[in-house]
Amino acid sequence: MKITLNGESFEIPEGASISLLIKKLQKNDFSGWAVAVNEVVVPSNDFDNTFLTEGDRVLFIQATQGG
Repeated sequence: MKITLNGESFEIPEGASISLLIKKLQKNDFSGWAVAVNEVVVPSNDFDNTFLTEGDRVLFIQATQGG
């Protein structure tokens, strides 16, 4: 199925969770990152139980330092 990941079309398996998406992207250290699905931030402890559907808009946001 197709989702939008950071503004780009991306193909994932049907019924994939956020955790599976992170694994598919081979991101081993996800500390300092946040995930929003359809403009709603998902807590990291919900990644395993948040399942994506066709057309979802997923945004990975990396925390940065600065002032």
